[in-house]
Amino acid sequence: MKHGWVTRLSLAALVALIAGSASRLCAQVQSGGFSPTELRALVERVAANQHRDDDTLEQYERIERRTIRQSAQHKTPAEDKTWR
Repeated sequence: MKHGWVTRLSLAALVALIAGSASRLCAQVQSGGFSPTELRALVERVAANQHRDDDTLEQYERIERRTIRQSAQHKTPAEDKTWR
């Protein structure tokens, strides 16, 4: 993979960000930082975001695009197909 290190670095940064956010959230929950109303609102927001992500995935995971170029020097693709 030509840019594999960029992908790995981006993934590592994302994991670190998520881990940091999760640890802060867990600490706040354990210390009693959320009221029952706040906790319920947080859970509802998480569930709504998950449903939205699932709906978006349904749309985008079925779209395929294939672009074929004659060579790296040609800017215009010889074939460009998009289908579901």
